[in-house]
Amino acid sequence: MSATYSQTLTVRDAVRSRRVLESELFKSCFPHVRLAPDENRQDKYKNTANGERFSTSTTARTAGFDADLIIADDLIDFAERSSRAALDEASDYFLRTLLARLVRLGEDRVVLAGHRISDQDVFARVQETLGDEYCYLILPEEARSLPVNSLGWKDTRAEGELLWPEAYGHEVLKGERKKYRAEYAAVFLQDPRPQEGNLFRPEWFKQYSTQEQVVEDAVQVSYRLGDKTVRASDCWRFATVDLAVSVSDSADWTVCQVWDCWRGHLILVHQLRARLDGTQIIPRLVEIQNEYKPQFMVVESEFTGKFVQDQLREKDVMVRPFRAKDHGSKEIRSIAAQVMMEDGRVWFPTDKGWVADLESELMSFPTAAHDDQVDCLSAAALTAQRYDSHEPEPVILTAEQEREQQEKERQERHLQILEAGSRF
Repeated sequence: MSATYSQTLTVRDAVRSRRVLESELFKSCFPHVRLAPDENRQDKYKNTANGERFSTSTTARTAGFDADLIIADDLIDFAERSSRAALDEASDYFLRTLLARLVRLGEDRVVLAGHRISDQDVFARVQETLGDEYCYLILPEEARSLPVNSLGWKDTRAEGELLWPEAYGHEVLKGERKKYRAEYAAVFLQDPRPQEGNLFRPEWFKQYSTQEQVVEDAVQVSYRLGDKTVRASDCWRFATVDLAVSVSDSADWTVCQVWDCWRGHLILVHQLRARLDGTQIIPRLVEIQNEYKPQFMVVESEFTGKFVQDQLREKDVMVRPFRAKDHGSKEIRSIAAQVMMEDGRVWFPTDKGWVADLESELMSFPTAAHDDQVDCLSAAALTAQRYDSHEPEPVILTAEQEREQQEKERQERHLQILEAGSRF
């Protein structure tokens, strides 16, 4: 039994296999084996030695068909690499559907082939759930230092030596690296979490330390940003929020980051990252508002965001709606953060344990299992770009003033509609 994500690709490979069986070379090696005339379709055919090949796809039914050899190749379309649902569907298809077709347990053979696309793809799930039951053969286009596999095989190429230089030489790979960008390491090096980072580079990470001193009976907090010392009182503060309403172990996280902004620099003061249900989100955000007193919270408007915005306003929390779709895809939105980090204008605390997870997610983006922290950082960079790039500091309205302004805008729109009339 063979399977891919597309029935068209599966049939194509089955036809090629049948041409081998019908070739003169095969006939000379196995003169007693011929294709059976009673069942000889493109997707299913038999031979006279009681062998049978059935070709299927992730969207087709396999119930009623058995196999003692399964070949699964590219179970997910590369275009769906960012879809958690598609990744889970491909993994479930292999683990629960295809493997259930095996009939000679202990003697069965399974080949799972393809390039990596995510650290949550089917290969990761197989390694996580079945572990040492499988032998892993990793063939990066450019040789890397890899351990000996369970069969005792080791790639003996020198570091950086190409796998197929006739087809993928250095110039070709240079073009592919530019084309695939973040995905290059996964597709060509079989490493969805490269050490050198994807869109974010390790050398971009800057850390700051906090200093406290008593001045006139008050504690004055300062940040040490490289060779500069910046007083917290000279910064203005805001928070960014990325929402997820679930407490499942596999669900996304709700993230809230508190940022101090100083002359184009972003300083991460605090981060909440937790799986919260619908009743927990508002109280936790209000706690952050009361403790860190950001001037406003930037909350995405999609999905549950509008509801959360309204609830926060009822609690007298200043809110700035953020329409993520207006700024393009997640990768495009992250460009503002990339530029700021490359310029050395984003600072992370030295004494917080959660920074390691944040850095890991940034390094793996956009192929990581979660990107909630990256989304918050992207929103923070876009906010700072809007309010702090040689522009006047934003006018912050009170909740009452904001409601009055919204009511005024509503009435103005209503008058415009009445004056414009309607066409019938």
